[in-house]
Amino acid sequence: MKWRTLLTEEWMPCYIGLTAWALITVVAVFAPISVVGVTLTPPPGSTLRNLFAWLRAPISVVGVLCVGGFVVGSLTFARLVTAKVQAEDGEYKTLRTYSFGLVVVFTLATCSAILGAWTGFYGVWPESPVWSLLCGVVIVNLCGDRLPPFLKLVSLKEDFFIKCGLVLMAVYFPSLLQLGLPGIVVSWPVTLAVLSLTWFVSTLPFFRPVRPPLSMCMSCGVAVCGNSAVVAVTPVVKASKLDTTLIISILTLGSLPMMILLPPFCKLVHMSERVAGAWFGGSLDVTWAVYAASHSISNECHEVASVVKMIQNSLIGFITASVSIYWIWTGRDEKPNSEQERNSDATEKSPLITPRGQISFRQFVQKLWVGFPKFLFGFLIISLLVSYVEPPVLMFNKDLVIWARNSIKQMCSWFFLCAFVAIGLSCDKSKMSSQCKSGRLVLLYLIGSTFDYLLTFVVAYLMFSGMFVSVPTLVP
Repeated sequence: MKWRTLLTEEWMPCYIGLTAWALITVVAVFAPISVVGVTLTPPPGSTLRNLFAWLRAPISVVGVLCVGGFVVGSLTFARLVTAKVQAEDGEYKTLRTYSFGLVVVFTLATCSAILGAWTGFYGVWPESPVWSLLCGVVIVNLCGDRLPPFLKLVSLKEDFFIKCGLVLMAVYFPSLLQLGLPGIVVSWPVTLAVLSLTWFVSTLPFFRPVRPPLSMCMSCGVAVCGNSAVVAVTPVVKASKLDTTLIISILTLGSLPMMILLPPFCKLVHMSERVAGAWFGGSLDVTWAVYAASHSISNECHEVASVVKMIQNSLIGFITASVSIYWIWTGRDEKPNSEQERNSDATEKSPLITPRGQISFRQFVQKLWVGFPKFLFGFLIISLLVSYVEPPVLMFNKDLVIWARNSIKQMCSWFFLCAFVAIGLSCDKSKMSSQCKSGRLVLLYLIGSTFDYLLTFVVAYLMFSGMFVSVPTLVP
């Protein structure tokens, strides 16, 4: 029956995201006084005293337990439904083991969230996603082949966490206009230019030993928004978990020195705070680096950097859809990923390299629908709900609207933290080191990021210096 196709695993993230939005909105409607000010994640940049105060607060503990119950319950229910629809008896037998594994992974994600929020590491050490990744990597390398079965089951489903998180990464459309045309120019055209150039460089003969999925993930990570873009594109290009971990590690290590060096450089040359903020928001790959670098200059710099980075993040859906279409159009979705098979003559003949000459347009559209990431529909629907439905439902109460919007983002963060733990559980350090031996991937990162920093600076200066375009005023 056709309705069964709507209950497959690729549609489940949409339903989980819509359920999360509905629950958060219902809580905001019926418990408005008690929920305002409550955060579902530890507040970033907290001292030890503030962290302990957050942990001791009963409402914080209840909030984390509710989030954990939702994550474990929704993913377990999704596995149960898909197993029933697809008649997979093996899924039933491992359901209890899988649920216990989810509890363990969420516990590790909670520890990572606390470590990443501590001010002792904030600004000089990456945020919670890297801690989550490290937890998984350390556990798998300590256990080796003796990794517990419940963790093995969860590590095989890391793409499901990613898709759920991406659905909840809703865009608040009115906020895209806070900086007007200058903010959009710095965020969108520059991002597309950097992505195109980095991907083009990766196709040159010198970089051919780097597999295409690895190159595309690196191009998106450098150009768009670091870790989030990498995990969004990973299931589309069918990159391995090892590829994801490797690219996230390179992006994190590459952002750290720039986060430290860029603020003193801006002060030395007396750069405008707005220009510096636009530069940081458009060029630094990961959000924690943008936060730390912009905060070290001024609040105005931080506000501009945050808005520019948010506008850039809104491209994730468009980039993911475009990469999916490109990957299918060129037939790369059917090409094997192993280097041995990729070098064989058989891989040179892809049925979709020239689709119009080899298959009909209708066949191409059917193939595109099958390979298109369905979670993007959930991403778009929740973005529309957050932007235009939630405010009137909450009677345009500013505090409640902001709390609900932040809660959606925090729920998204929890799914991503669980995804990073699961990705880390699939990574072997010996395999990672073997992929970095040639240095081509690191060189590709350096070329893309250098172009990103230079082009973003030029466009940020043109848009925010006030010499060529009127400097926009942030909407409070």
